[in-house]
Amino acid sequence: MIGFEPAQREADPTIRGRLWEMVRSLTDEGIQSDLDAVLAALDVDPAERLGTIGFCLGARAVYRTMMRSPEQFVAGAMWHPSFLADDTADSPHLTANDLTGSLFIGIGEADRLQPLELHRRFLDAVAPLDHVELGVFPGADHGFTWPGWPTCNENAASRWFSATTALFKSKLPLRPAG
Repeated sequence: MIGFEPAQREADPTIRGRLWEMVRSLTDEGIQSDLDAVLAALDVDPAERLGTIGFCLGARAVYRTMMRSPEQFVAGAMWHPSFLADDTADSPHLTANDLTGSLFIGIGEADRLQPLELHRRFLDAVAPLDHVELGVFPGADHGFTWPGWPTCNENAASRWFSATTALFKSKLPLRPAG
């Protein structure tokens, strides 16, 4: 796992550029290929109903996963999403009407990295869908779920976690403990 703590980012301004370089190296196809490899390695039955959670860029991966395998990935949750509407021919906002799984989107009203307006086309596309819920958290910035980060917002994170847990409990079968 590659990550940089806030103190590291503060001490080394070059980290921001390295982070963006890593983000730009990710593709929808590469992420889906990695997911396929993980599911195969874990020997997950393709008939098993699953949920998916994505943070930031991972929110786009949630959407792509739910669209690619709607029978298996029946529930998804996006935490402070990024890149849900762009000018590509396959932008998520253009196919949002075809989404069949249940989705919760939690976004900070004060997100400075990916403001609400960057997602407006996607949010407008999913607004009429009964199986999509949008939670906009007042005062929350990007990364509001990350404890120890300057942008952490415990109230928003708690509300988001509760909504995600409720969604997954309602849509996914319970597994026996152990």
